[in-house]
Amino acid sequence: MKKAVSKLIAVALAVIVIAAGVGMGVPASKSVEASSKVSVKVSTTRKVKTKKYKLKKKVCRKKTTTKKKMKTTKKLTKSVSKKVEKVIRQNTVVKTTMKAKRKTVKTTITTKTTTKTTNLARSGSADINQLKGIIDTRVINSFKKTGMTIETNPRSSVLKGADGVFSPSRKRIYLKANVDRVLVHEVGHFVAYRQGRADSTKEFQAIYKAEKNKFKGDNKKYAVSSNKEFFAECFKEYSMNKSSLKKNCPRSYKYIQSVISRM
Repeated sequence: MKKAVSKLIAVALAVIVIAAGVGMGVPASKSVEASSKVSVKVSTTRKVKTKKYKLKKKVCRKKTTTKKKMKTTKKLTKSVSKKVEKVIRQNTVVKTTMKAKRKTVKTTITTKTTTKTTNLARSGSADINQLKGIIDTRVINSFKKTGMTIETNPRSSVLKGADGVFSPSRKRIYLKANVDRVLVHEVGHFVAYRQGRADSTKEFQAIYKAEKNKFKGDNKKYAVSSNKEFFAECFKEYSMNKSSLKKNCPRSYKYIQSVISRM
């Protein structure tokens, strides 16, 4: 009887241990890395230049004067996949010494350069699921239901120099690099296509003419080049910078909102 009870307890403990271990040791699905890798590089250079002059008259007492000047220059270089911010601080110290019949001018220039590089591209191939929390869920569901796919290939012949291309006939979006804002823009073209060419209706063309000069997005020149690109950029702003679009282009904001609600 005791042996039977002991065996029963052992079996029960084994079941508890197995149950507790369910899911352990199984690696979680690998998520796409965030598009905000930042690297900072700091470099400092120092240059000293000394000049000596002869004075016509002898100086009775040694005299030294120092002048300082600070200059800061900022440079911003931005591409689709990365942003480079460079801050150059130049500190100039001019020390003038007059002694006897000699004048010595010593100029020291110290330059500190801070370069901050932000990688805007995610690693790996793009996936519509990476836009969860960025674009409306109804758009993601429609994208999947339609059978759309995304190809990330910088060498794709379809791109022809572009950063992204939406191809309705191939049911595919082509990307040069996995950059969220480029993908969202192309998804904007998909939304317009799915909703009966919503980017070319008389209503939206009137909105485009009325609000294109008020657009404050990060790619204005391209955004206002046509009604179709304006729709895609407005969709991007609606998804990634809602308050700005609502403030500057209220009619575009309401139109995009209405189009999404019908998906």
